[in-house]
Amino acid sequence: VRSLGKKLIGELPRLIWPGREEGLEQKLTALKAAGMETVCAGNLGSLRMASRLGFRISGGFDLNIENSRALRVYETLGVRETLLSWEIPMSDVRHMGGQIPRGILLYGHMPLMLFRCCPMQGKEGCGSCDGRRSLKDRQGTEFPVLCHRKQYSTLLNSVPLYVGDKDLRGLDYGVVWFSVEEREECREIWKRCLKKETWPGNRTNGPYFRRIL
Repeated sequence: VRSLGKKLIGELPRLIWPGREEGLEQKLTALKAAGMETVCAGNLGSLRMASRLGFRISGGFDLNIENSRALRVYETLGVRETLLSWEIPMSDVRHMGGQIPRGILLYGHMPLMLFRCCPMQGKEGCGSCDGRRSLKDRQGTEFPVLCHRKQYSTLLNSVPLYVGDKDLRGLDYGVVWFSVEEREECREIWKRCLKKETWPGNRTNGPYFRRIL
């Protein structure tokens, strides 16, 4: 941990159920003692825990920051930089106030839903499930389902969001968020973002470059 220094940021769970806070706090305390300085918090509960333990806090996209007022509130809560909501138009990003650095997701299969009761679980429980399954809709489109240590599961979008080839002026940074990709695929996606290359297959730009209302 210490060898990576400020480059390492720990991502906190998106859901923390009652009764599991103590175990997570113990792990975070051990990581802090090992040299981790910053964690990414995506909800008020994890943000509060991280702040109490003395971590530097980076905000996740699931804080759902969509306007200047929300950004300023999280500044007062100790967030040092943050990802904005992936549902915000870039025109709004460029006019947002606040003082802390802000970014967006450049790539990722966006989470559509969180499950406490996993939809892939059968009568015998988890059985031999490897935690990486998928659901099909009526049209046969597959949506990945990822298990998180048997505490909750996440339904991901069928196609990735990708805006690595877009005009991102007004932002301080971008994040490439991997979930179902293999190692070599991660490397190629990262290179594509650095070179601002177009995406070769199906993708979504999300609402970044279009208005819903």
